Amino acid sequence: MKDTRTHRHSLGTVALVLGVAGLLPIPGLVSAIGAVVCGHVAARDPDDNPTHARTRVILGWLGIAAPLVFLFVYCLVLGYPFPIHRYQP
Repeated sequence: MKDTRTHRHSLGTVALVLGVAGLLPIPGLVSAIGAVVCGHVAARDPDDNPTHARTRVILGWLGIAAPLVFLFVYCLVLGYPFPIHRYQP
């Protein structure tokens, strides 16, 4: 019979790594969404520490919110145009 506790703990580790990677610019939003999903699944484990589960999910949500806050400040507060436009040579 397969031990599922190791799988859940490894899923929690994956969620933590994805949450930290979600704060970086390159993997960003995709890994942050993965962190939220993996964090919620790993949080269902009764042996898991609730503080660790909350931390993984919060890191994922921060990774999702950070680009949105940056875009809000860049476009609306500073008044720069939305960065997606056509460049003409």
